[in-house]
Amino acid sequence: MRISKKFSSPIIVALLVFIVGASATYLSWSSSRERTKQKTENELAAQTETFITSMQTRTTAIEEILRGTISLASNESFNDSKFSEYIDSLNIDDRYPSVESLGYISIVKHEGLDDFLEQMKLDSKPNFLIYPTGKRDTYSPITYIKSIYSTAQTSSIIGYDISTDKNLNPILEAAKASGKPTLSKLITLSDMNTDSFQPGVALIAPIYSSTVHIPENVSGFIYSTIRVRTYVQIGLDATKQKISIALYDGKTDDESKLLFGIHNRSRDNAKITNFNIAGRTWTVVVTDTSGQLSNDQNQSGLLLVLGIILSGLVASFLLYIIRTKSRAVELQKQLEIESAKDDLLSLASHQLRTPATSVKQYLGMVLEGYAGDISSEQNNMLNKAYESNERQLAIVNQILNLS
Repeated sequence: MRISKKFSSPIIVALLVFIVGASATYLSWSSSRERTKQKTENELAAQTETFITSMQTRTTAIEEILRGTISLASNESFNDSKFSEYIDSLNIDDRYPSVESLGYISIVKHEGLDDFLEQMKLDSKPNFLIYPTGKRDTYSPITYIKSIYSTAQTSSIIGYDISTDKNLNPILEAAKASGKPTLSKLITLSDMNTDSFQPGVALIAPIYSSTVHIPENVSGFIYSTIRVRTYVQIGLDATKQKISIALYDGKTDDESKLLFGIHNRSRDNAKITNFNIAGRTWTVVVTDTSGQLSNDQNQSGLLLVLGIILSGLVASFLLYIIRTKSRAVELQKQLEIESAKDDLLSLASHQLRTPATSVKQYLGMVLEGYAGDISSEQNNMLNKAYESNERQLAIVNQILNLS
């Protein structure tokens, strides 16, 4: 009876084994997937940090160029020739390939406009004009400009009043207020100094007329235009990893403010980070392009499927073993029953029927007179005994027939 209970529910036992195996497989898969995801996030975070550090380092280097130029511009003998000579000495095209141009912006009060234009004539700029035309309290014309690349067109923007530009004037005011180099929002470099329409930014730093750095003492600005594609590509190369970068001007990944890369609405396996650069917030979206995460996830998914299949096979094999064992136990029990039946038949045959048959024979002999005459009363008693013996034999025969 104990063995029968043990193997009475083989399907339930196999199902439990499958559930346990599948659950263990799922937990292992989930843990592996989480570790892979965390590893990828850590790698993307490290690569993002490397990229941001590279961008900030090169921005600091360009700021140093502006500070050096500010020192030159503070000299009373500063002119277009000295400005160009100084820029040439910096070897910018090799050292800072993302810099498109550098320029000097004057601040001219309306009452000093005639003196300023006269000074321009003395500085070999007899045709210098400030545009757009019109009377203003203060003018901020581009006075000198040095293009790093000979193909750039610069003459068309000499005299352009930056204060009339709705995109650039806020940067002048921000730089004046902070006293530090300040980055503009996204512009097209054709607005500044080239006929190639590519995304760019301008880094603008104030020049002070005295050692007291307050907005009222700002006498001009030094600016540098930067080609964003080259600027970012150098930072991307610094990571030395298989990643893609999308860079946005602002705190969100707004497609209309894309500075570099390709806008992708999907953010799977991507690291989104805001960072400050020269007083402006940019957003960088770094995506893993190595395919390692996808491979790891595919392998992890394959292991999950194989684990579930293996659990099913183990459960099926266990069910087969239990059922086989159960059938063997049932067969053994059946054999025991058959043996017990044979014993019963043997008992009925030898222990019950044979003695009853002998009693019948002896009673019959007595009734027939082999042992001598018997009285009527004896004959009556012997007949009753004979009938009882017959009933016993009939019962034995019925038991044998039932078996």
